[in-house]
Amino acid sequence: MEFKHNKKRNIGLISEFFSRYIATAFIDGRHGDIEKANRIWQKYISPKTETYKEFVLFNALHDTALKNKQIAHSLLERVKSEVQKQSQEKLDREKSALINEINVSLKDSDFFKRSVSNYRTIASVQLLMNAWRGTGFKGGFADLAVLEESILEHMLQDKVLITEEMANVSAEDIDSLVVKIMTEKFNRKYSDTLNPEQKEIVRLFAFSGKDSAARTELVSLLSQIQEKTLKVMSSRTLNESSLDRPLRNKLAEIKALMSDGGEYGDVTKLTEDAISFYMTISKLREEMESE
Repeated sequence: MEFKHNKKRNIGLISEFFSRYIATAFIDGRHGDIEKANRIWQKYISPKTETYKEFVLFNALHDTALKNKQIAHSLLERVKSEVQKQSQEKLDREKSALINEINVSLKDSDFFKRSVSNYRTIASVQLLMNAWRGTGFKGGFADLAVLEESILEHMLQDKVLITEEMANVSAEDIDSLVVKIMTEKFNRKYSDTLNPEQKEIVRLFAFSGKDSAARTELVSLLSQIQEKTLKVMSSRTLNESSLDRPLRNKLAEIKALMSDGGEYGDVTKLTEDAISFYMTISKLREEMESE
C-alpha cells in the first residue's frame, strides 16, 4: 500500500528531526541553536496542546513492545479511541504554526531532509492515526485493516520492552516513558560520539525534572567531573611551553568557570547551559588524560 504522506506534519518525524538537529548543534557547539530548538519544542509540544497528545499516542504505537498479541490489540483499540477524540482542525493549526516557527527561527533548509532509518514505520503510524480521524487516507476498509495489522505486528517486535503491567501505564507515567525512549534512541544513534560519562549525563538529565533521585545522582556525577577535571588541570602547569598562549588562556578560562564563584561552579544549578558545559568538559578531560 502506498499513500501520500506529509513528513512535515508527522509528529514522529518532527521529533526525530528535532533530536538530530539538537545533537548536531551540540556536536558543533551551537548552544544558541540548541536553546532555540528546545524553546520551540516546549512551546508546541506541551501538555496543553493537541500536538502533545498526538505525540504521546504516537509513541504508544511506535515505541511499545508487547509479547501478547491480545494485549497489543487492546492497546491499539485504546489508542484508536483517544485518537478519534482529537480535533484534526486544531492539530492542523498547531502544526502549521510549528512548521512556520521552525522555518523562521531555525533557518535550517535541511531540517526536514534529515535521514531517519525507520521512516517507513513512522510514516505508517502517522498515516493510521490520520485515517482513524478520517483524514489523509484514501484506501478502503481492507487497506485500513492491513495497515492496522502492520502496526500491530510492529508492536510485537522486540524494542524497549514493556511488560503486561506497563500496558496500563497512567497518564502521569507516559511522559517519563517517552523521555526514556527518546534518550535510548539518542544513545544508540550517538554511541560512537559520546563517551559513557556523557551518555549518563543525558540519561540523568532527561529524568531530573521529575525524579529527585535522578537529580541527586546527576549533581553527584557533575561534581565528580568538576573535581576530576580541576585535578587534571592542576597537575598540568597551564604555563608549560608546549601550550601556546591562546590555549593556555582558554584552559584558564575553563578552570575559572568551574571553580567556586564561577558560572558553572555550583553543580546544583542544572540548566541546559550547565549540562552542555559539563558534557564538553567530560570530553576535554578524557582527551587531557589520554595525553
